[in-house]
Amino acid sequence: MKNNGGLVTVVIIILLIVGGYWYMKSYQSPTSAPSEEVSTTVTPEVMVEGEVSIMKNLFFPETITIKEGETVTWVNKETYGHDAVSDTGLFRSPKMATGEKYSYTFTKAGTYTYICSIHPFMRGTVIVTK
Repeated sequence: MKNNGGLVTVVIIILLIVGGYWYMKSYQSPTSAPSEEVSTTVTPEVMVEGEVSIMKNLFFPETITIKEGETVTWVNKETYGHDAVSDTGLFRSPKMATGEKYSYTFTKAGTYTYICSIHPFMRGTVIVTK
């Protein structure tokens, strides 16, 4: 009987090279342009007055305007955790799991910026008017 170990090794190497090629061809790096346009538009039926939805790694709306004494509620609509943390320390939500909410009542007029401390590229602004 002949030893076909060398042939088997060559076939395995070829399969790994071809498989790696197809994997890399289908892989899209984060810096490359998406193959299709991704919409970040929130339709009006999704918007709730005084509510900021957390989805697609963004705050929707990114800027919300309310009056003194009104409350903003952040709702995590992602499948993983997020929070809302004021740049000045005024408010700090706990990490919110999917579907969880956090509310804060703003008592003084001003502009308040915040981030998700888990994903600091996520930024939002609350504008409070008199």
